[in-house]
Amino acid sequence: MSETPHEDHDADLDEDPYPAWKRLRDGAPVYHNEEYDFWALSRFHDIEGAQKDGVTFSSARGTVLERMGQDLAATGMMIFLDPPGHTALRTLVSRAFTPRRVGGIQHHVRAICDDLLDCHVEGGGFDDVRATLLRSCRRGSSSLQCRQHRLAGGFS
Repeated sequence: MSETPHEDHDADLDEDPYPAWKRLRDGAPVYHNEEYDFWALSRFHDIEGAQKDGVTFSSARGTVLERMGQDLAATGMMIFLDPPGHTALRTLVSRAFTPRRVGGIQHHVRAICDDLLDCHVEGGGFDDVRATLLRSCRRGSSSLQCRQHRLAGGFS
């Protein structure tokens, strides 16, 4: 495989990732990037096995290239935790998202969605990512995305 996933990362990849995924599956189904020291798995059975093997495979150093390398497990965010920490949090969270509990808040969630979308009905469309970032940043989020978006001239 001549191009690594990182070298391929550009707007075209974001727009249509399927050719890159196919190249990975066909040419490097278990790919190691030495520069950034990460592994990429592209076949279902490999991914399924990795998800069940928290000793060999870890999410503690990140799940996306832009944030890899840091000790993200220290953030306490569930996505960056490995068992047993992830398992403990997942057990707690799963209790809040049973079909019965989700059904109990469904009306409220739909009302929020209606309120958020109604103002766009006559506008001919909207950029939900921009709108979501704006709402998040207005709530005091200090996320990297908010800072990047502001630096790029967003939220005009």
